[in-house]
Amino acid sequence: MFMLDSHKHVFSIFISTLAELVKGKKIGEAIQIDDSLLISRIVNVLRIRIKEDIIFFDKYCNGLFTLHSDSSKGKQLFFILRTINKNRKFDSEIVLGVGLLKKAFFEQVLYFASQMGANKVVPILTERISKNWLDDNSRKRMKKILVSGAEQSKSFLIPEIEVPVGLIDFLKLPIKKKICFDGGGDSLISLLIDLNKNKPDQVQLLFGPEAGFTDAELILIKEQFEVYSLTSTVLRSVEAVSVGLGSIRSVII
Repeated sequence: MFMLDSHKHVFSIFISTLAELVKGKKIGEAIQIDDSLLISRIVNVLRIRIKEDIIFFDKYCNGLFTLHSDSSKGKQLFFILRTINKNRKFDSEIVLGVGLLKKAFFEQVLYFASQMGANKVVPILTERISKNWLDDNSRKRMKKILVSGAEQSKSFLIPEIEVPVGLIDFLKLPIKKKICFDGGGDSLISLLIDLNKNKPDQVQLLFGPEAGFTDAELILIKEQFEVYSLTSTVLRSVEAVSVGLGSIRSVII
């Protein structure tokens, strides 16, 4: 892992071809960036200047780079490679299932999912969801949000977003540790103690839509899932995902 000054903020940017750019490169050698949109973001948005550091990553690796120089017309940037590392993989995979919320709220959920280390996000269609708005164009935007969350958190893990599925199909996924967060469940602390001790390979999380699950859906869920309460108060789905996913990832790394 690269070591950074704890008082110095270093931006990170996803570059899908980073592994190719650094292939065969040694520490101290330069890589060249010539993507005009990427250059504009680095120079005009993030305002990275000569001799300043930045982190680049893709789905395979991450590294610390120092801006060395640019071309006379600003069409190329040259960075010195300082460190390069394979991306860390969590020992436990988290599959996050969330009732398909309204678009703005679901985008917040995706950002949290990327920040807090979910491996997959599965939108779920339940009885109280009236519309499936997640078309191909929306999915493209969702992927950008997932990248943004990974950049901000420096987790370097970009979750996969699956096509929406019905609740019954999600319940059937062959994962042993199944957890649903809903009011009236067992204490969250008991779950965290158990997860910290046993470290399952996979965890399947289920959060309902804003209107919650129906009584009939809860009966089906409780046949297969352990049910836990997050707080003594009622949370929106967005906050529930933040608290629940963050708590679980903190004990299964």
